[in-house]
Amino acid sequence: MTRAATRAVSSDAHTVAVIGLGKLGACLAVCLAHKGFYVIGVDRSKRVLDAFREGLSPVVEPGLQEMLSTARTRLEVTEDMYESGIAHDDPRAPRFAVYQYLGYLEEQVVEAVARGLDARGGS
Repeated sequence: MTRAATRAVSSDAHTVAVIGLGKLGACLAVCLAHKGFYVIGVDRSKRVLDAFREGLSPVVEPGLQEMLSTARTRLEVTEDMYESGIAHDDPRAPRFAVYQYLGYLEEQVVEAVARGLDARGGS
């Protein structure tokens, strides 16, 4: 379990995972964090992840940077779906995930779920 998922456990906020942090996913993740949810965002783009980690919006959208500035402590990003706790049966993992366009993530999703099943003994 990553720092993100572990920190979410100690929080009173509900945890939401947003898979894919492009134009729609970035806005959704920031808005949910701004509204008080703890958000774990997953994307494979180093540019997007680095922007979020630096507190910068990776997309241009009116008001998004300001919302990100106030919600930054409730938003964590990662490139590894399995390490985030999303793709396996961990009681501390997010109970709700929002999947954006999965075309480029299909292989990663399948591999992460398979690793989670292997970790549980293949059930």
